[in-house]
Amino acid sequence: MRLTLLVVLTIGLNSRVSADVTSHQAPFRSPMVGDWYRFPKDIRKVAVIGAGPSGLQSAAALVKEGFDVRLIERSDAPGGTWYHNELTPVRESFPDDDLQTAAYRPDPRSKSTEYYREGDDGLTLSERWREHIRPSPIWDDLETNSSPAFTTLPEIEYPKDAAWALQAQLVQRHVRTYASTHRLNVNDRPINSSSPNIVLYSTRVELLRKEGSEWRLWLKRLTRLPESDEIKAEWWEEKFDAVVVATGGYHAAHVPDIPGLTQWSTVQRRDGHFPVHHSQHYRNPAPYKRKTVLIVGASVSASEISRRIGPHVDKLYISIRNTTRSTYMARRSIRRIHSEAKQIPEVVEFGRLSSNTSIRAGQIRLSDGTWLDGIDEIILATGYRRSLPFLGDYYSIGGKVSPDKKDSPILTDAHNLHSLSWTGHYIPDPTLAFTNVRPWTYGRYQSLAFAKVWKGTARLINKDRLWDEYFNDNHWQAPAAVVFGTIEEETLGRQYVAWLNQESVLHGGRLVDQWPIEERERFAYYSDEAWENGYTSSDNFTKIENTPRSEWPGYPRERETSYAFDSGSEW
Repeated sequence: MRLTLLVVLTIGLNSRVSADVTSHQAPFRSPMVGDWYRFPKDIRKVAVIGAGPSGLQSAAALVKEGFDVRLIERSDAPGGTWYHNELTPVRESFPDDDLQTAAYRPDPRSKSTEYYREGDDGLTLSERWREHIRPSPIWDDLETNSSPAFTTLPEIEYPKDAAWALQAQLVQRHVRTYASTHRLNVNDRPINSSSPNIVLYSTRVELLRKEGSEWRLWLKRLTRLPESDEIKAEWWEEKFDAVVVATGGYHAAHVPDIPGLTQWSTVQRRDGHFPVHHSQHYRNPAPYKRKTVLIVGASVSASEISRRIGPHVDKLYISIRNTTRSTYMARRSIRRIHSEAKQIPEVVEFGRLSSNTSIRAGQIRLSDGTWLDGIDEIILATGYRRSLPFLGDYYSIGGKVSPDKKDSPILTDAHNLHSLSWTGHYIPDPTLAFTNVRPWTYGRYQSLAFAKVWKGTARLINKDRLWDEYFNDNHWQAPAAVVFGTIEEETLGRQYVAWLNQESVLHGGRLVDQWPIEERERFAYYSDEAWENGYTSSDNFTKIENTPRSEWPGYPRERETSYAFDSGSEW
């Protein structure tokens, strides 16, 4: 009875949207001949790059739908950003490296093997390993700015007594539990011993390229060999019918271009410590005890690190740029700065140093013309840049998105992904897809969508209509500042639920539910207490439900738009 009612409702929705006299075309409206994208061949084998919350969900959904899946993760365990360990990343570049290779310098090779010992190529084994896996910037006692109500993967629960502000290590266990549940953890093997392994950890994608009807991946895996005190490196290639890129956005630390900073970055104490470093290296307050510390930036990392080291340092300065803090999270970060930290203007110059082992005698000029000295440690909390070196064919820094190009650029700046449909598919070739939604809430919809589209149980509109949507009707492709609980985010969720259920009714497949209604009040209470008073309320969700599609906010783009290179906007 319930299923019959749903069929009636979705057919009614189809009829209503079809009757609209408008150039804006919803992806779940009734089709015309030729409206749908047709894949040139059946899709069987799929690669998922990244084993964080998004990549794990994508891999699990694809396996469940019967695809041959290969999950490829650069690190040595699942979790993505939430995989915390004691290792820290290799040192960042001063100044910023070229954006395309900022995360790493790709090294694609034909099938081969090499062994490395301590000091080979001027690298320690630790440096070689850390450069390959890139440890997460998560610190020891990091707390999230989200509650369990909307930081949960499907069918996995947190302990009943979990705090509202989740500890990062608890989130890590949550994600690894999900990986193990779906046999995607580091030591998991297929139930059928004759089947190939799904997971490849400690494996980096060096290059991704379309060749004919297949995607060719050049891969590199490192293995530590403690018995011989070596690292084994293996290179090989694999081919796939489709690829999901689920690598997040925290790829390369951003170093601002401040005069004199490069010289200061070369200072190294006799114990090997660099007193000028990015916040990605922070793990705990111990190295900063009884010192004078300057934090550059006022982002989430800046304010939270200030709260942790504040009680332990002799003096704490935090340099804040004179810029508009237009988002709730930016304003929250300012409010959460340690109460005894002295807020100072933006740093505009680092003076010349006479020592190469200490920065304490150096002078730092501020934007108000005053000078600061006596600093022992500088933490650059200046954000991160998106860098995907294996996608070199799809880079065009400062370039333009154009439907006339078969390889319209995906990466034109330091933060955003372009030329994608609202579903995450690359418009010129939908056998390539990117996870671009919040994994905890809408990741389950997007991962199912990838599987259904490639299986043929959900349809994508054709390229012309996808581009028309991209430029003229992108309600759900809201600016980066849009966050959970806003009407822009909710329209995306409603769009996914309507489309997936419509396609499942027509072509088979399970139906999906909206985000649980009982969580609305919990989210509203948490955001009001922890984020910003009046941020949202449970009534906002009801208002969104009663807002017809014709009144959803839109963000039309201009064709051939040029996207400016914008590094470090977070701080």
